[in-house]
Amino acid sequence: FSVEENRQLVKQVSEVPRKTFSRGLVALALVFHPYYSGDFEMHCEGLTEWKGQPAWSVFFQQRSDRPSRMRTYATKNGQIPVPLKGRAWIAAGSYQVLRMETELVAPIESLRLDAEHLAVEYKSVEFKSRNTRVWLPSNAQYYAQFKRRRLFHEHRFRDYMIFAVDLAHTEGDPKQP
Repeated sequence: FSVEENRQLVKQVSEVPRKTFSRGLVALALVFHPYYSGDFEMHCEGLTEWKGQPAWSVFFQQRSDRPSRMRTYATKNGQIPVPLKGRAWIAAGSYQVLRMETELVAPIESLRLDAEHLAVEYKSVEFKSRNTRVWLPSNAQYYAQFKRRRLFHEHRFRDYMIFAVDLAHTEGDPKQP
């Protein structure tokens, strides 16, 4: 079970310290994957709209009796888990995730992190080489407030690549030397 993210900065913004870099945004929708979904309390808030499209609003929150595995901060002292709560808008017809927003369940004192907000929008991406479509993030906004310091990163995702391995299986007697 693996999601890898490779990015190139379009432009380096001098006000954003290089050591503060948000990654893993593409994996956020995995909250609904069976591997992670048991870590969250979830309930449907009802039918609403997202950009004129009927969508189910689903609230989720990290369960206090389960470890937080969805999001972490990497520090010199190791990984610090980030318990999340949030909302997803899921297309009523196709059940594809259209948008997700997350917040901290509570401030994280060891990081001096008072607030964090993440909003990710998704779209259908076609991979012609594999004749397949996958719903992936199209843009994301990340806001964090550390003691007396605020950060905002905006990401626009494009130029997706898909990695696949084709295998061929042939049965028969081994060739003689």
